[in-house]
Amino acid sequence: MQKLPTFLLKSGYNSAFSLSCTKDQRDGLTHVFIFLLIFFCFYNPVFSQVTCTNSGTWTTATWSPAPPTTGQSILVNAGCTLTIDQTTPLLQNIQIDGAIIVTTGSTSCLLLNGDLIINNGAVLENNGCVDFRTPGKSFQLNGTATYVHNPLLNLAQDENIFFNGNESFSVSSNLFIKKWNDPTIPLGAVSRVQSGSFGNLTLSATFPGNGEWLQSGRFALPVPDRIRGNFSVTEGTVVMDEGSGNTISLILSNVNISANGSLVFQRGNYRNFSLTTGNFTVSTSNPVKRPSIIMDSSLGVLNWTVNGNLQLNH
Repeated sequence: MQKLPTFLLKSGYNSAFSLSCTKDQRDGLTHVFIFLLIFFCFYNPVFSQVTCTNSGTWTTATWSPAPPTTGQSILVNAGCTLTIDQTTPLLQNIQIDGAIIVTTGSTSCLLLNGDLIINNGAVLENNGCVDFRTPGKSFQLNGTATYVHNPLLNLAQDENIFFNGNESFSVSSNLFIKKWNDPTIPLGAVSRVQSGSFGNLTLSATFPGNGEWLQSGRFALPVPDRIRGNFSVTEGTVVMDEGSGNTISLILSNVNISANGSLVFQRGNYRNFSLTTGNFTVSTSNPVKRPSIIMDSSLGVLNWTVNGNLQLNH
């Protein structure tokens, strides 16, 4: 028969409480104690999630259950626009179902250590600073999500959202690049968006000098169709491959070159070129100063397939 625990209570000021139990019971209590010790050592309540439920600035928006503090994750609900006009605490994960707008203020900066997930129909517009601090964390544009890259200071560090992020962009997502620090570093470089595909992509970055942004063939490497959505150039000259990538094939969907943009597809080493596009439209404001060129002195054979309309309007 199992021995039951006995409890002894002594009276008086020096009362004591003692517990007598079997070895099995002692072992069970030991296991419970170890479990509780591990739980409280590793449980960290600051990694809980806070939700933005009504629009406003960081201080005026409605938060549930309370405004975020360092180490917490945040969710911005659909229909809620959160305006970042200050430097936020260092957050963990950020999920956007609504919109986050980082203003152009010198202290406007969104800080995060974890994953950045922008869901269908949601927007992150960076006009100040987004500091994506931890390498290998997810940067997701799901469905028709939009990210606008327009950092105030336009430093190399402002691109850590790309060189630290593990990107996953849906074919219907929208990526706008309005500023870029170094025109010799391609958007699709190993040090930026290494190997993932792009959805709809609009390039509007301008640079001094000849205004060219060299892509070194990275939109066609490792596969010729990394841009899966519509491709637009509205400012500056984008050179898809100046010769360093030595690419010979590029597959695009609809192409739109407008406003002050121009596009050079191939330049440099002698080689043939196979180009496949959907609708192709050129409607730039100054085609003489910034002409768009399919093959620039590469002296190969061009095979261009247009699956749609070709419009060259000047």
